[in-house]
Amino acid sequence: MSNLMLEFLAIPAWNGAPRSLDDWAAALKAAAGHAPTIDRLGPDEAWLELAPLRLRGYAVIDGNLVSAINFELHGPNLETTLGFLESAAQSLGWEVHPDDDEDEEHDD
Repeated sequence: MSNLMLEFLAIPAWNGAPRSLDDWAAALKAAAGHAPTIDRLGPDEAWLELAPLRLRGYAVIDGNLVSAINFELHGPNLETTLGFLESAAQSLGWEVHPDDDEDEEHDD
């Protein structure tokens, strides 16, 4: 079961605002007790990673603000890690939704 991976999409709630990578890093540290590493791939994309929790998120950046993050959760403690992620998102006024690619495949 340790190879299990789930994906979740974090987006601003209807009344939420885009946030910076620093906002997300601070919220994840407050929720999980670990500061994520940030790996910028360019001006419009970056990875946030909490290696101890096997959590990483691909952030889409518009200007200086994150518009969405696709999080990947790996390993045996998925519920605990998802709880940290949801807590961080909620503190920022964002929502976390399962990223279900099957819906896209059946929308033809």
